[in-house]
Amino acid sequence: RLNSSHLVISYAVFCLKKNRPISIIAFSFLVYTFFLMIRRPPRSTLFPYTTLFRSGLNVVVAHQSKLQVEDLEALIRVCLHMIADPDNLIENKSMLVQAVGQLGDSPDCPLAAEILEALLPLSKSTMAEPSIWQSHAAAQDPLSRFKIDMGSPFDLQAAALHAVARLVRSHPGLDAHQVEEALTDGCLHASAEVRRAAMGGLGSLVTLPAGAVRTLLMGTRDEDSVAAQVAYLALEARPGSDFDDMDWYALLYSMARALRSGDVRSRWAAAHS
Repeated sequence: RLNSSHLVISYAVFCLKKNRPISIIAFSFLVYTFFLMIRRPPRSTLFPYTTLFRSGLNVVVAHQSKLQVEDLEALIRVCLHMIADPDNLIENKSMLVQAVGQLGDSPDCPLAAEILEALLPLSKSTMAEPSIWQSHAAAQDPLSRFKIDMGSPFDLQAAALHAVARLVRSHPGLDAHQVEEALTDGCLHASAEVRRAAMGGLGSLVTLPAGAVRTLLMGTRDEDSVAAQVAYLALEARPGSDFDDMDWYALLYSMARALRSGDVRSRWAAAHS
């Protein structure tokens, strides 16, 4: 749209509508203004196609049973290569980690060990953001004039925690020790998104590691109501034999504390448990 407040542009538009001859100065200014309106292409070819790639990848994941083994392996390796790309967007990596976790969730997946090896570093620590894009912290800064959020590193770590938990649950032959450590440490993370994923993944394991019940019990008192709800649901899925007398006492205390809370989600989680 041309701004009619500029006299030269308004004159040029008027002449074009009335089929009158237009001066060279007005025409040149009109063309110059038109090309200023064209956006500069992004530096990464992945940015404008994120939505299109996500929809296509979701379709492939939903129909992975129809893929040949060779095609499935090629797709997983391509996704892992894009995850390892240091210049790829955090948002894209989170999407790819979720897809790889779903592709590796099948018991027949031949690359489960390779997926676990690639995702474990992402689940244990926050990944460095690409230097060519604005950081997540800068995008959240209220004083920043330019806000281009390319994804949160905490969301990427949460997606990796969820994916590795699914892998060790679907493939009992994998070494789950490092995954258990990553999930236990994630329950104490400063980010609520990471704590939610870690508590949910820890509760989904077939066999809980030592101290996991106490960790989830402390999670029921989390300041984030969603994380506390996830901890309650994780404990609800465990058999009663996993609890001793002190665990039952701590659970009852957490439930009594949540029922007196002003947060609806906390009261629902305690009552539902």
